[in-house]
Amino acid sequence: MRSTYRRVADERGPSEEEIRGAFSTLVGAWDQVAESLSDILRDPDTREDLKKAAGALAGALGSTLSKLGTEFGVNDEGSKEEEE
Repeated sequence: MRSTYRRVADERGPSEEEIRGAFSTLVGAWDQVAESLSDILRDPDTREDLKKAAGALAGALGSTLSKLGTEFGVNDEGSKEEEE
């Protein structure tokens, strides 16, 4: 299986140079994102807005997961509820 994967990757996959270029692009983009976030988070009003947004997102995600758990018959402890 390993040899088949390597053969296919060699035939169809990107070259090592292309991979390095893509990785370099990703690192540069990440640096820009980190710098932008650092600048944004210096503003107290923005920090407060982000806290509120994160809280709302966490609440919505929790509600969604709870509803999915109910739909699939999983209780709050994560185990499957027995059907009666």
